[in-house]
Amino acid sequence: MHARYSVQIEPQPYGARGFLVTCRDLPFLTSDGATWEEAVHMAKGALLATIETLIEADEIVPLPSAAPGITIDLGTLIAAKIMLNNLRVEAGLNRAQLSERLGGPPAQAYRALSVLHNSRMEQIDRALAVLGYRAEFSVYQAAE
Repeated sequence: MHARYSVQIEPQPYGARGFLVTCRDLPFLTSDGATWEEAVHMAKGALLATIETLIEADEIVPLPSAAPGITIDLGTLIAAKIMLNNLRVEAGLNRAQLSERLGGPPAQAYRALSVLHNSRMEQIDRALAVLGYRAEFSVYQAAE
C-alpha cells in the first residue's frame, strides 16, 4: 500500500471565490484555497490533519481507492503508520495499550502512530511485531 489519496478540487459553491477540496475516501475532509494551486497545496495538510484526527480517535483510517481526482502522495512512512493504526484498532488496542506492549513510555506509540511525527521505520517495525505482523518493502520503476 502507498498513501496516495485522490482529492477533488472544484470551484466554491454558491458563487463564492476560490476552490473547495474534498476527498471521497475521507468524506469529512474539506479544505480550500483562493487559487487552484493553493487548493492543491492545502490538500496535503488537510489529508494529514484528517488522518491524524482519526488515529487520535482510535478509528480506522480508510485506505486510498482509485477515486478520480488529483493524486496527493503522502509517502511510504505515512502508509506504514496508517496500516499500523488500522491493525492496532482491529486488535482493540488504544495507543496507551500499544505503548504498554512495546514496554516503553506512552509517548512511544503516540509518536509511532502520529503522521505529524517523522518516525524511524524501526519503530514501526517493532510496533507491528508486537501486534503479530511484519512489513515488507518493495521498489518498482515509477511511471513516467
